[in-house]
Amino acid sequence: MVQEKGKNELGGDMFWIALLGSLVISAIACLLHYEILHFLQTHLLKVVQWGHRKRIFCTVMVISMAHFAEILLYALGFKLAVFLGLGTLEGAVTSQPTMQDFIYYSVASYSTLGIGDVYPTAYLRWLTGVEAVVGLMLIAWSATFIYFHMEKRWMDTQR
Repeated sequence: MVQEKGKNELGGDMFWIALLGSLVISAIACLLHYEILHFLQTHLLKVVQWGHRKRIFCTVMVISMAHFAEILLYALGFKLAVFLGLGTLEGAVTSQPTMQDFIYYSVASYSTLGIGDVYPTAYLRWLTGVEAVVGLMLIAWSATFIYFHMEKRWMDTQR
């Protein structure tokens, strides 16, 4: 019996598994990002005894850590997808990609840098595309958040 391309032994379509996995990981990343920005808005940015520079610096550092956590989430998603047989990473990686390879690739995808020395095969391309779109959106959201808080401070000092 010849197995159809894109079907696993259970008969489920690998495309839908990859797409659903991409959406679940992206939803978790967006919720994590929202919760961190909400925490910053309601707690950290209201610490009166800290100066404006210290609050903005801490805000940038916390947001940077949030982005790294989201990158790690996607890297784990890539690792799981390879384990499930949805594809692999090829190029400048070992025959069996390591966690370091997944993190490196995830940083390049999330930031939309796309170096090209490592590339996905098969259904990992879906997760890559979704990560790039979501990463760009979350980076823009972070930049907007920081800008609005800095602008508010600049307006307050001009009064």
